[in-house]
Amino acid sequence: MRKYLALLFLGAATLTADPLMTLPGYNTIELGAPVDQIVRKYGEPYSIAPFPDGTKEYLYIERITLDKDLVEENRYFIVFKNGQVVSKRCNQERPPAYNEIYDDDPNDVPN
Repeated sequence: MRKYLALLFLGAATLTADPLMTLPGYNTIELGAPVDQIVRKYGEPYSIAPFPDGTKEYLYIERITLDKDLVEENRYFIVFKNGQVVSKRCNQERPPAYNEIYDDDPNDVPN
């Protein structure tokens, strides 16, 4: 019974989750797609940058965590002109490895 309730709760939480841009979703976005379709499917962007030529760049951010640690951050940029996708790009970033952040190991205690 507990297992059934846990699965039911998990399913309900999934259905009520906010839309999220992911790499597979980003890869399905085609040039010419209307802006309202993208917003309806993935939600409001993190930010919108307008440019003098009339284009607007929408930024979506996907943060992949393990417990409370950031494992990877993907930034999806989608450029719209006249309400349609004209270009897109993605930046994938990973935090530096521990040994790249610290010169000395703080766990290394001198004898």
